[in-house]
Amino acid sequence: MGNELEKFRRPFWRRRWVWAMASLLALVLVVRLMWGWWAARELAVQLEQIRSRGEPVTVGDVVYPWLADAENAFVLQMRAAAAQFSGLSPRNSTLEYAGYPPYPSEWMKLAEKSEKANGQAFALARQARSLTKVQMRQGLSSPVVNTMLPYLSGVKSLASTLADGAAYSQIKGDDGEAVERLLDLWHVARSLRHDDFVVSQLVAIGIEALACDQTMVIGPALRFDSAASTQPATPEKVRQLIDQLLDERSLAHGLRQSLVMDRLMWIDYCRTDAKGVWVIRPLADREIVRENRNVETAIEAAACTTWPAAQAVLKRISGPQNRQGRWFQIWSGDRSPYFERYFRNIAERRTTATALACQLYRQDHARWPLRLDELVPKYLAAAPRDPFHDDGRPLGYAILKGKLPGGGDRPVIFYDAGPDDIGPGDEPAYGWMVDQRAGHHSDVIRQYRDLERFVPPKSK
Repeated sequence: MGNELEKFRRPFWRRRWVWAMASLLALVLVVRLMWGWWAARELAVQLEQIRSRGEPVTVGDVVYPWLADAENAFVLQMRAAAAQFSGLSPRNSTLEYAGYPPYPSEWMKLAEKSEKANGQAFALARQARSLTKVQMRQGLSSPVVNTMLPYLSGVKSLASTLADGAAYSQIKGDDGEAVERLLDLWHVARSLRHDDFVVSQLVAIGIEALACDQTMVIGPALRFDSAASTQPATPEKVRQLIDQLLDERSLAHGLRQSLVMDRLMWIDYCRTDAKGVWVIRPLADREIVRENRNVETAIEAAACTTWPAAQAVLKRISGPQNRQGRWFQIWSGDRSPYFERYFRNIAERRTTATALACQLYRQDHARWPLRLDELVPKYLAAAPRDPFHDDGRPLGYAILKGKLPGGGDRPVIFYDAGPDDIGPGDEPAYGWMVDQRAGHHSDVIRQYRDLERFVPPKSK
């Protein structure tokens, strides 16, 4: 009897189990359909708003206008990069040396070899300056994240060769050529600002930091008198350099466009990664919506004129809202380091321009200005602002009495990249300063730049 009853019960429970599983699957399907419809609808509305502003949301939306090679400055600069013997330039070598004169004999030998071997590269870089239009590519393909940027290494190498060539020209008595090569160097960086990718903007920041360093090193020794230089610099060319330094439009445009490209890359990546996986498509759509909102916040920050203001906006950026969202997380949503480098770059450019204006003032008045206001309006339209403060204060300027090794006065320009002030130190400060005290290794410190050239005292 028991066996007969058991035989009767088995089909009944089996039918109930099948019915329960079928109901569960139906419920999951309904939830997935409703969730997918809601997520897709929210994303579609958002993408249409973005596209209505003329910004791309698919690879097909990106259209690069055709540009003939004869009009493209970047083509000439790439030819210059290919023509150079980069290993001969001191900055492209493994040679270790201080970043300011007097350079060791090994530096001089390398620079001389570079000068003789890289004539064609120097000529092509100079020729490129006559062209203002730039185009890196004809189009994009999906996945955008796999786009290769092979030209960046050549651009960096060319920048180093030009920087060394500028220093060598001044040492050999041709100050006019030194300034021309600085202008060539700045044109390379400006060309790279036309590239929409974040990594290209970061490389441009690095090249501009190099250009600022070299300009600050060359500036204190600029000669405008034919009696002191075989080919003196001219105030007109120095003013041209100042104008380029203070023209920040390409920086702002490059920052914004890189954020737009970042958004397109993210949309393309999420959709490519979720392609063919119907179940997780809503996760991808939700992550795209979230990141699009973050990019809007970053674009808002890009419109800020100071780092504290941008920093306050960037704090509103959110990370993945759940563990499933991390399925698509290939980079951090924190863009603060990128923005901080951007404002450091602005501060360096303004500092360098102000330093050149001080050099012109000294040439005319045989003394340093007592205040930066004395540079206005003849040398500068206005005293440049410190982008690390919200109160509109200008860059700092001080003449440190008796602080040069020989007892002379030491004029310095500074801006507040961080809360700590360790002073300019004993070494000449022409580039980025780092606090290297024991236990204090940091670059979040006040940045000083010297206007005089001097040799630091020998350590005891």
